[in-house]
Amino acid sequence: MAADQSRRVDAGGAIDRSTPIELVVDGTTLTGFAGDTVASALIANGRLRVGDSIYRGRPRGILSAGVEEPNAFVLVHGDHDESMLPATTLELVPGLDVRLLDGIGVLDQKPDPAEYDKMHVHADVAVVGAGPAGLAAARAAAATGARVVLFEQDFRLGGSLLASPTEVVEGVPAAQWAEQVRAELEAAPEVRVLTRTTAFGSYDNNHL
Repeated sequence: MAADQSRRVDAGGAIDRSTPIELVVDGTTLTGFAGDTVASALIANGRLRVGDSIYRGRPRGILSAGVEEPNAFVLVHGDHDESMLPATTLELVPGLDVRLLDGIGVLDQKPDPAEYDKMHVHADVAVVGAGPAGLAAARAAAATGARVVLFEQDFRLGGSLLASPTEVVEGVPAAQWAEQVRAELEAAPEVRVLTRTTAFGSYDNNHL
């Protein structure tokens, strides 16, 4: 297993450093840990260049930590390849094999064999974003017995709290508070928590 972690800090964050995970990037095996995204694993392993600008070929690195990432996109190899995923939102799992995407994309002309799930969810209260305000709002609404749907674009709840190691909420560390609220919401019978879900529009008749 490759073990170059020259840019990884020794402690902190949402990384479980006792659980290493191998990932393959462009045919090269790198080491990550549980809790890493592809982007954080790349940075920890010293892989700072993720591609070049489309027209002038200038080097591009990872710019952000979420879905707004403009540079680091990957294709995930598998039974059915999945493309154009931000490396900043793709968490490490065993067997992950990705290719960094560079230049102008080309549409795949092959039929898409994948099946896509969909559902229609009705709620009394919809909360977009599971940062501190969203978690507090969802918990307060759930306490009234309302049907609540909480949307979070990331795979973890907490938002800014995940990057606030010294912050305290209601007398406990911020990340611990976020986990406590998550557990409360998931145990509530009328609450649905949707991670990896982006609310991209608000339409007539209260449709999201």
